[in-house]
Amino acid sequence: MSMLHVLLILVVLVTFTTCLERIVGGNQVEIMRVPYQISVLQDLQSICGGALIGLRYALSAAHCFHTPGMYRIRAGSSLKDSGGEIVNIRKVLLHPKRTTRLYEYDIAILELERPVKFKSTIQPVQLPDNDALIVPGINGMISGFGDTYTAENTGSRVLRVAQVSVQNLKSCEKSYSLYGIPITSSVFCAGSPQGTKDSCQGDSGGPFVIDNVLYGLVSFGLQCGDPEHPGVYTNVAVFRDFIRINTGI
Repeated sequence: MSMLHVLLILVVLVTFTTCLERIVGGNQVEIMRVPYQISVLQDLQSICGGALIGLRYALSAAHCFHTPGMYRIRAGSSLKDSGGEIVNIRKVLLHPKRTTRLYEYDIAILELERPVKFKSTIQPVQLPDNDALIVPGINGMISGFGDTYTAENTGSRVLRVAQVSVQNLKSCEKSYSLYGIPITSSVFCAGSPQGTKDSCQGDSGGPFVIDNVLYGLVSFGLQCGDPEHPGVYTNVAVFRDFIRINTGI
């Protein structure tokens, strides 16, 4: 492996750790508009996003749970650090094919210690069918509490949403191939042609929703809001059986 490729890989790894979780170019919104949105807390600090799918289950990204700690969710709040309902996570279930590779099988089922209380601010999102297709050009809504600009590290204190467009998978695969990152049918790519809207720090595991159906979970990207490298999302439909078998949903 050449020194150039080593340097490129190092740059990618650094970028992954700093640009996985924010909403770029989004607008502030109340939780009632996206009542399925949750925050994943590690030792009471918000680290990732997620989506509620039932009274006792939520989905997030597997890479959010790579370190030991007490994990909880915050549901039903438009604020990052207060309000809503906090529930302990009883069990984090990763896909059996999950490895240490950041971009493979990046999905986690969160089983809660107790049921949440459904109300106007806490509601489950619907799940897609197994054969649901993600068509290039269609718009979806992303939401979360992450950074609003690339240079930020603290994330937004309030809930934000943005509309992003699904990109051609072959084009996305080509844009990431230089870094040796596979773009497969288990993911899809979404962003904006100008790079003005994207997901990044603080939003990993957060929802990509079309008509109240959860089609994607924020997985990874390069520079946040980079039009040449759109955000990559776990394709929830691909893992529909995994979810159904382990949750009954």
